[in-house]
Amino acid sequence: MQTKSAGVFQVNDGETITITIKVSDNSSTLFGVNYSIFGGGSPLKAGQPLQIKMDKSKAQGGSFIANAKSTNMTLLFNFTSDSGGKYDWTVTGDAAGGNTYADDIEQTGKTPEARFYTFHIV
Repeated sequence: MQTKSAGVFQVNDGETITITIKVSDNSSTLFGVNYSIFGGGSPLKAGQPLQIKMDKSKAQGGSFIANAKSTNMTLLFNFTSDSGGKYDWTVTGDAAGGNTYADDIEQTGKTPEARFYTFHIV
């Protein structure tokens, strides 16, 4: 996995992406995260990394990268606290020479917060 810009990645067809999410230290919210990609998704379990195999045949979007197709992933973060909730996570790929992308999101109210990523699959 190579980071092209914030939230935009180039990955290989068949590469496994691992997303490790945790409630930030000193955060008062309970874990509640959902994901969607390739037309499916589900809630995540606290302490269990999400692994997704990138499949170019399932990607529907165009790409600025030659011979690639893109797919979008949504992470939806829920907050049980009135304020002060925060999640931290990393995104990594299993291909050699890739990088780790770190991100976080802070609670801005009682409503869920979403983060969107685009994967260009070559």
